[in-house]
Amino acid sequence: MIPESFNYAGVTLAIALVPAWLTWIARGRRDCQLTTHASTAQQGGLEEDV
Repeated sequence: MIPESFNYAGVTLAIALVPAWLTWIARGRRDCQLTTHASTAQQGGLEEDV
């Protein structure tokens, strides 16, 4: 039996999240890398500049 009304919020959310997740996999992992820590010598040079 088909209900007379149906809340499409969950379906809409899933439709919005799937492309966002796929975009994160395709581009986000490549573009959003964690920065590497500077070496001790580089940190010392930066501290002198400040």
